Amino acid sequence: MQCVLVRYAELGIKSDQTRKMWLRQLRDNVVRCLAWDDIPYSRVKIVQGRLIVYTRDGSAPACLRRVFGVASVSPAVELPSDMERIKKEALSLFHAHAPKSFRVTSQRVTKDFPLTSQQINEQVGEAVYEAGGTVRLTAYELNIRIEIIHGRAYVFSSALQGVGGLPLGTQQRGCAVVETERDVLAALLFMRRGCPVELVVLDTNQAGQYLSILQDAACCGLPVILAKDADDVAHALCTYRDAGTKVVVSGAPLVSAEGMLNLCPCELYDAALAQEALSLFGVAMKRNRTAHLFSAGGVVFSGDEVLVIRRSDDGTWVLPKGKVQPRERFREAAAREICEETGLCGVSVGDYVGMSRYTFRTRGATYAKDVCYYLCETPTREVRLERLFDKHLFVSPEVALGLVSFENDVYLLARAMRLRSRHATCAAPGHT
Repeated sequence: MQCVLVRYAELGIKSDQTRKMWLRQLRDNVVRCLAWDDIPYSRVKIVQGRLIVYTRDGSAPACLRRVFGVASVSPAVELPSDMERIKKEALSLFHAHAPKSFRVTSQRVTKDFPLTSQQINEQVGEAVYEAGGTVRLTAYELNIRIEIIHGRAYVFSSALQGVGGLPLGTQQRGCAVVETERDVLAALLFMRRGCPVELVVLDTNQAGQYLSILQDAACCGLPVILAKDADDVAHALCTYRDAGTKVVVSGAPLVSAEGMLNLCPCELYDAALAQEALSLFGVAMKRNRTAHLFSAGGVVFSGDEVLVIRRSDDGTWVLPKGKVQPRERFREAAAREICEETGLCGVSVGDYVGMSRYTFRTRGATYAKDVCYYLCETPTREVRLERLFDKHLFVSPEVALGLVSFENDVYLLARAMRLRSRHATCAAPGHT
């Protein structure tokens, strides 16, 4: 059976009670990460020193390595702890890679196997050697690795380094001011200590990229307030402080709101160390010289049907959205714009669905726009369209997929359908 072994580090040194609680949080974060990247899986199991994710999706290891608290991940094959089966899988791995040299490394994570690690190495190594392999304990091309856990054997050859740290959600929440690359790094380092973040994002040309990096790291839609200048930042910090947030994170010291502690986890990093740290998180920055705008909108459901609206100028069918104003939370912007464009002013704004990105030209200038969409529900269908639109429909999501005019909206509708399906599954009796 194909699976991914997920190892953790710092959790292992905690007390039993803390470790059990934080392991449950890590498992929840792993599940959220898989859902965020639309990776199918059958289950996630906690065993001694490991989490085991059962999936056949080859992109799962790269996804799981970025979960905070994960030390390393390995795509593996799970077998009964039978030496003949283990040898057969080791040979399959050897023939698939066709290396010039190999070694065998085994570990009994639990001690419920009659052979020692050295005996396992010798027997598996002998079988591969007889099949034409050349043993080399150093400078080898292939390391055939075996782990024995609770009567099961896991055979694999690689381990991707994870970001490490503590599971997100195990420590105190903070807010992060994000204007520069160093601010992004500061927020990532803070999250690596298990701390969830809310964001104050300065509306620069790089803002969309920065927001995407941090939301991908958290595998969820983070609370965001948009800021144009220092006054907007101060106002946003006061908003978070009044809601109970006591820590503000930044790449360099700033004047924080009274009653808030300013942390700068990368203040002493030089440029080389900062780039190295960003690389650990899998972040590669791209320079965007195009003027940037943020918008927010919703995939609005009424029962099992979704709302689509038609623009009167070009006849395109779209989802409702509009520009985020300074000092405005993105979720509030989504609700306001839905109300302004459709007259549906009582929508409930739920989970983050995803971000749509595109460029457009107006008055001789090119703009890049990032639109954050949320899953919304409306209690009424009394639509009063803004003059920019001439028609609306409530249709099944399947019909809407064929009706909307842009690929971005197709992607968002599909994401919203999967999100609603997961919610229905989680609400079903007997689901765990």
